[in-house]
Amino acid sequence: MRQIYGQTESVTGVLGGAPWESDDRATIGRPFLGVDEVRLVRRDGSDAPDGEPGELWVRGTPGVTLMLGYHEAPEATAETLVDGRWLRTGDVMVRHATGRFEFRGRGMHIIRRGGENLSTYSLEIDLQACPLVQDVAVTARADETLDALVVAHMIPAADYEQESFRDWCREHLGRRGVPDEIREHTSFPRTGSGRVIVRDL
Repeated sequence: MRQIYGQTESVTGVLGGAPWESDDRATIGRPFLGVDEVRLVRRDGSDAPDGEPGELWVRGTPGVTLMLGYHEAPEATAETLVDGRWLRTGDVMVRHATGRFEFRGRGMHIIRRGGENLSTYSLEIDLQACPLVQDVAVTARADETLDALVVAHMIPAADYEQESFRDWCREHLGRRGVPDEIREHTSFPRTGSGRVIVRDL
C-alpha cells in the first residue's frame, strides 16, 4: 500500500512513494516522474524552505497535465492557475530533508492565530474527545491583533458547563487548544452526506 496525492485539477497523481521505499505513514512521498515541478509557497509568494509549511503549487501544461479550467468560471480559473502554468492546490504541506512531502491540511482549513498555524481538522478532533460535548465544529473570526480568533461551535452534552469545558481544554490540549470564543448550538446545518455546513454556522 502506498499513499498517493493528486487532485482532479492536477489530472494525474503528483506525489507518492516508490515501490521500493518503506512507507513511513507520516509523509506522502516525492513528486512523480512526469510532474514538471512543484513548489511550496509562503503567504508572501516566496518559496518555503524544508521544514516550513507552504501551499503546494504544481507546474504543468493545461489540457495535458493540468486542467484547462473550471467550467464557465474564468475568475476561479485565474485564481487557481497562476500564469497559466502553476496550479495552486490550496493544500498546505511541509517538505522534509529527504524530499518527501507531509500533508498538513487544506489552506482554507488553516487558522493563523498570533503567528501560529492551527488546523481546524485537528482542533475539531481534539475538542470532540471532550466528554462534555456531543459535537464540535471550528471556524475563525477575523481579529486586528491576532489575525484570527478560534471559534468553537458545539452541541453540549447534558452535563456541559462552559468553564468546565475551558478547564478540560487547558488540561488536555494546552493553551493552543483553548477556543477564543464558544458558541452553543442545538444542532448543526449539514449536507445530505452529514457533513457540517461550516459557512452557515
